[in-house]
Amino acid sequence: MEIHPSNTCNALLIGLLLISGLSLIPGVTGGKIFVAQVCTFQRTFHVQSPNSGITFSYGTYADFVWSPASEKVAFASYFCGISDIYVIDADGCNLKRLTHNDRADSPVWSPDGKIIAFDAVKNQNEDIFVMDTDGGNKKRLTKPPDGDSMVTWSPDGKIIFLRTKEYVSHFYTMDADGSNQKQLLNIPGWGRCYDPVLSPDGKKVVFSLKRSGNEDIYVIEIGESTPQRLTDDHLNDFHPVWSPDGEMIAFGRGVSFGTSEMYTMNADGSSPRKLIDDVPWNVHLAWAPDSTSIAFDSERDGNYEIYVITIDGKTLERLTEDAAKDQHPVWSPDGTKILYKSEEDGIVTLFVMDAGGNGKITLATLYGDGPLWYCFVTSQLVIWLFSVVVIGALAFFSFMYTRAHMHEKIKIGLRAGVLCGIGISVVMVAAEAMGSSIYSEPFQWILLVSFGIPGVLIAYSGKNVIRGTDDLVISVAAAGFVFSLFFVCATTFFNIHSGEFDILETIGIFVVFFFPVFLLSVGYGGLFAQHILKRPIPKKILPGQSPVLLYCPHCGTKVETWDICPHCGSNLKNLKKGTQSTNKRLRH
Repeated sequence: MEIHPSNTCNALLIGLLLISGLSLIPGVTGGKIFVAQVCTFQRTFHVQSPNSGITFSYGTYADFVWSPASEKVAFASYFCGISDIYVIDADGCNLKRLTHNDRADSPVWSPDGKIIAFDAVKNQNEDIFVMDTDGGNKKRLTKPPDGDSMVTWSPDGKIIFLRTKEYVSHFYTMDADGSNQKQLLNIPGWGRCYDPVLSPDGKKVVFSLKRSGNEDIYVIEIGESTPQRLTDDHLNDFHPVWSPDGEMIAFGRGVSFGTSEMYTMNADGSSPRKLIDDVPWNVHLAWAPDSTSIAFDSERDGNYEIYVITIDGKTLERLTEDAAKDQHPVWSPDGTKILYKSEEDGIVTLFVMDAGGNGKITLATLYGDGPLWYCFVTSQLVIWLFSVVVIGALAFFSFMYTRAHMHEKIKIGLRAGVLCGIGISVVMVAAEAMGSSIYSEPFQWILLVSFGIPGVLIAYSGKNVIRGTDDLVISVAAAGFVFSLFFVCATTFFNIHSGEFDILETIGIFVVFFFPVFLLSVGYGGLFAQHILKRPIPKKILPGQSPVLLYCPHCGTKVETWDICPHCGSNLKNLKKGTQSTNKRLRH
């Protein structure tokens, strides 16, 4: 079991459960038999009661899907505003986290069960990634500027996805390695379509589309440009789902605000038939693998529960009876089990039960209320800020103890660049080790702060050598160059590791990265010298200007105001202009 960040209370709770040997107590509730759970319930993160302090609460939707062999479940778990992909056995054992703070969701198994494709937000853009079922060999398949969302795998092992450009969506296909990306369907001017579902044979896509204020069901052949409209009425039709045999389509039809009916029709849109009324507008439909019945969620009895109805409408069975809201049923491919989510007191949990409603097992916590302090302490921002403070402190004290050995501005710049480069590389490696992302939003702020560190170190360690802005620029240029090289090398390493290396992008990173480092370091270095060291860094004295000279009060040697005495080593930084005994102005 992979350990997820949690707090001491959670660890103690698990320890007590292990010691006591308790899991779920066998019993009978609401006519359904609940058996003892084989594995102790494993939380993906710590949650607390809404009444125990300030809390965050998140959305009400999560993705979960069966593996082709019905042995495992992949799902997205949300906490502190970030979602990640997990995998767990169908009996509740072997919980494993596959992504780390990647804002990943919508996992989909490949037909052979060896690869998981998913969505993730990287650099403010949603793209499609793939990875092995153990989380290894993660690879990004699509790149900005378009937003790409996962749809499904085709039977022949290709990925079919939705690419959104300027609020208009288009179907695309690509190989499992990201190659051969091409537009699958061309529906010009049709706007954004919803709930696209590939037919079992991989030859058609059914979806809902709102046009002229009304939403209807459409189907389109792969490679065609004009969809066929299957429903045409004054009501909104939505959530189309193919039957596994490809012969029928089930869908919801809104009849009033918040109330819908469930319909079925033939795959060509003929013979529409109302199956049941009084279902919610966002009803989730799931065909049984044998195409003889449909599972759905409804609050027809006063609370959201899971039901199963035969396609002839003659048999309706209620599978759950809980105080919590039970929604979003998903059949296992072998037809023996049903997944669903249950929400109570702001905590959403994933359950699995037999197709008849028995043998309920708790699989995982999907999302819920988390304490404010916990979200803050475990956030990437705090981790990055802590890392920068530590690196900055180490760099500062290192230069404080070695400044006596640095009398050349180029050497000072190079040492500052090397030290800061090592520091930022350590932070990046540590982030990867902790499961964070070097491309996260907090890291952008960390880089911005880091840009000024070379200038600050140079201003401090070179206060006896840096004699003007020109000198500071020379030192910072050396530091910025080396610092940029370290950053580019570290970034290149991670890109090669993730299979995203691009030589032109690498060169672009260096060019774009160098100039902010240079400009901000000069600015920060000058401010540090003026306000912390209390020693302004003047411009170079140009020919024809009159320099202000001092006579050292100890040995009488003429020195510049920003120097120590080269003869006796006295520190003259506290001398003030206008002191008659020491100041004179040379005139040419």
